[in-house]
Amino acid sequence: MQYCFFGFKTSFYKKVLDRIDFQKVLAVIQINDLLATEKQLGLKQYFNEEMFLDFKSLLELGQIKLPLYAG
Repeated sequence: MQYCFFGFKTSFYKKVLDRIDFQKVLAVIQINDLLATEKQLGLKQYFNEEMFLDFKSLLELGQIKLPLYAG
């Protein structure tokens, strides 16, 4: 799985996104943090705890290719 941020075509944004370590991010973020952010932004709930844990396990197994920038 690979994500794209199409608005970030400059090399500056690519360098920033390349430096994000999502394994470290996911080590400190909790599902409740994400759900609270969705609620705060007025978004409809999109994911659940099972989806979150599945994503974390796929990342840990190396089945998700990161960084997010693909441009």
